[in-house]
Amino acid sequence: MRNGIFKFLFFYSFLLLTGAVVYAQFDVTRLSKELKITKDDTRKVIVLDSLALYYRDANPDTALKFIRQGLELAQEIKYTFGEAKLRSVLSQLHGHWGNREEAYKESLHALQLFRVVNSDTGIASAYNQLSIIEAKMGNYDSAMYYILESKKIFEKYHDTDDLVHTYINLGNIAEEDVHDDKALDKALRYFEVALTYAKDNKNSRLSVLNNIGIIYGKKGELEKSLTYFNTVLAETDTVSKFDIVRINALINCVVAYDNLGDHDKAFKYLNEELALARSRNMLEEEVIGLTNLGAMESNTDTAKGLQSLRDALALSIKVGNKSLQLKVYDNMVDVYTDHKDFKNAFLIQGLQYKLSSQVFNMQKAKQINSLQASYELEKSNIKVDQLKMINHKNETQKTLLLLFVCFITTALLIIIFFYRKTILLNSQLKMQKEELKQLNTIKDKLFSVIGHDLRSPVGSIVSLLSIWDTGSLTEEEKKEVIYHLKSQTRATLETLDKLLNWGQSQIKGITIFQTEFAPKRLIKDSLELLTEQALVKNITITDNTPPDIQIFADRLQFDFVIRNLLSNAIKFTHMGGTIEISTDVNAVKDFTVFKIKDNGIGINEERQKTIFEAVGNSTDGTANEKGTNVGLKLCKEYVVTNGGHIWVESVEGQGAAFCFTIKNKAT
Repeated sequence: MRNGIFKFLFFYSFLLLTGAVVYAQFDVTRLSKELKITKDDTRKVIVLDSLALYYRDANPDTALKFIRQGLELAQEIKYTFGEAKLRSVLSQLHGHWGNREEAYKESLHALQLFRVVNSDTGIASAYNQLSIIEAKMGNYDSAMYYILESKKIFEKYHDTDDLVHTYINLGNIAEEDVHDDKALDKALRYFEVALTYAKDNKNSRLSVLNNIGIIYGKKGELEKSLTYFNTVLAETDTVSKFDIVRINALINCVVAYDNLGDHDKAFKYLNEELALARSRNMLEEEVIGLTNLGAMESNTDTAKGLQSLRDALALSIKVGNKSLQLKVYDNMVDVYTDHKDFKNAFLIQGLQYKLSSQVFNMQKAKQINSLQASYELEKSNIKVDQLKMINHKNETQKTLLLLFVCFITTALLIIIFFYRKTILLNSQLKMQKEELKQLNTIKDKLFSVIGHDLRSPVGSIVSLLSIWDTGSLTEEEKKEVIYHLKSQTRATLETLDKLLNWGQSQIKGITIFQTEFAPKRLIKDSLELLTEQALVKNITITDNTPPDIQIFADRLQFDFVIRNLLSNAIKFTHMGGTIEISTDVNAVKDFTVFKIKDNGIGINEERQKTIFEAVGNSTDGTANEKGTNVGLKLCKEYVVTNGGHIWVESVEGQGAAFCFTIKNKAT
């Protein structure tokens, strides 16, 4: 357990430190007075930016107030450079709060504005900030690209403060390269270079010392690492603007002392870190403290430790930091497993796999966007080749015209030859481009849905086998694990069937075999398959389908539609909710209307317009279940193929009713 804590803390300190290496030093009293008396709007924007930098770490809410004032004024007077600087600080605030997508968006916006005004140092700062965000998201190749670009510019202008920041980021990125057994030594060299640049800047120097201590800690030299952390603590004891550096040093001291076996000191530093994080409203740092508190407490008091971990989980969900959330889940699984509570360990691991799947899909979406960009580039290259071909044709025609008198017959033959060849090539290019576009679309959709729909159930099977492999299960627990294995295997098979059906419909079209049958039995079979899914969320399902009604449809396609709509209803219904299945044979002539109604989260009007169309644009369920919308798209295709119509009736927050019509008999 303690090794797990050690790894977690040192990894997170990288994310924390790179975002807050260089701090602003301003006379806040003078700036506040100047803001009140100055009549120059440009100067006001500059002052507001300085105040935002000053309060960025100590009081983020106050910093946000100054940023909003400054942005409004900068846009009004068209002061592009000032707007760029303010958006850069806003990006840092979003990063502090864990809003990495917003942080990335604001950094890109700042980069564009700095380019408009040709500010090299501004561009370099934006590159640096983008490298921080990419590193926090685990995209180390992109992070290294941005940081090296910023380094070129800062070296050109001999900007020592920003070079400190740059070398710290280089060290941290090198440190995370798991494929390089010299990674820690490389990182240490980068930090030592940063320390030479930071000798005249206390803020930067303390940050570098903290990073050096982390490297020695990872190398196993704990006593040596503590000398660096304690130096930072001694120099930040009474200065509030160093709070984030102090919190980082406190966290690292907890790790070092806990691994040295001095648990009393570890608890002392941990309590101080928690108190400081809470007083400064630093939510991510509070999550770190609570997670480590829970992990340490669970060694002596399991219930107390688990409560701290639950508090950490709730807070990580609030700040939207999925990386921290996964770490909390990991610690909870360890605690339950260590205390042989395999049932709860399995449940938490299931939630962990679902969240991991969601993170995986986000990364997969980025890869698909990258593939799309490559495809667009390839299309551009094809256009260039076509233009070159046309240009070559024109040049050839000019040459032939000059020789027209002497070689009229030969010239005509050459023109006809090239003309026919050009038409043939253009026709082939057009056909190949259309085929490539269709295949790319189907491929991207298949990669997206397979990456999600099969990853979660297969991951659950792996986790069950891992628990079985411990060899410490009772007979009753073995029966429960076998039951869950059968359930997850069946879910995997059903998911694979769904994907194969969809892929076949995309490539070969939908085939149909309609017969007359009673739907009651198929609905009952679907309910039996989904019983476990409903029981987990304590959902009550009522089937009011009369046993004597007959419909005319493809049995397999009707079964798919019912099962998919029921599964979706369970997914988007809260714990303890209800689902009702009903039919109406009188509402539409010659048709039976089937309705599956839940009292879940509902669907907004904008989403209802495209809910049966888009693939890969699904909403999370009430228990963070993830989907791709393939099921609903297939439902529509199957219902329409069988001569029916499908629609949704919903008010957001009040549940949803999915309705579809099927023929009563053959016509």
